[in-house]
Amino acid sequence: MKRWRFHGELSRNADEHPVDRLVVKRTKAVHEQRRLAKLSGDIVESLGERRDLWFEYESRAANLQARMDAAYFDTGVELGAVAMASETAGDTSQAIRSLAETLIRTALTSGLSREDANAAVALASWSIARSRAVREE
Repeated sequence: MKRWRFHGELSRNADEHPVDRLVVKRTKAVHEQRRLAKLSGDIVESLGERRDLWFEYESRAANLQARMDAAYFDTGVELGAVAMASETAGDTSQAIRSLAETLIRTALTSGLSREDANAAVALASWSIARSRAVREE
C-alpha cells in the first residue's frame, strides 16, 4: 500500500508556511537557533583539522531528524483523518455500529496482539478513507 507523504507536500514552501511561523513563535526557536549556530561554529573552530567529523555528524543528525519529523507529521495527519471520520459520523446507525463491532471482534479474535489488531483496523480505516478521497479527486 502506498504511504502518502503529507509533510513533503506541505514543506515545499516551508519558509512561507504559516504553521512553520507559528511553531517557531510557540517554541521561541529563533533565540535557540542563534545559540546553536554559535555553538556549532565554536565546535568547528575547536576541532581544527578534524572539523569534517562535525560536518558529517551534523549532516547525518539533520537528515535523520528530518525523516523522523516527516514521519511524525504524516502519522499525525493519518490519525487525524481517521479521528475526524469517527467524530463527524454523528449519530451512527445500527448498521454502522454492527459493522464496527464485527471489525473489533474479528481483530481481537485474530490471534494478533492488541497493538497489531489495532494497527490492522487503523490500516483498514485509513485505506477506506484514502480510497474515498482518491475517487473524489
